[in-house]
Amino acid sequence: MKWEHVLFAHWKVEKDIVQESLPEGMKVDTYDELFRLANLPVPKGEPHLM
Repeated sequence: MKWEHVLFAHWKVEKDIVQESLPEGMKVDTYDELFRLANLPVPKGEPHLM
C-alpha cells in the first residue's frame, strides 16, 4: 500500500464536546479553539508505524 492510496479524514469539533468524554485531569489540545479529530484507516495485515 502507498500513501497516495490512504484517506486522511479530519473533522473540526468544539473542544467542550471532546472534553466531556475525557478522563478527569486530561485536557483537550486545540488549535484556534477547535479540536481536530482524525481518522487514518490502516488495512489489516499491513505493517505500520505509529
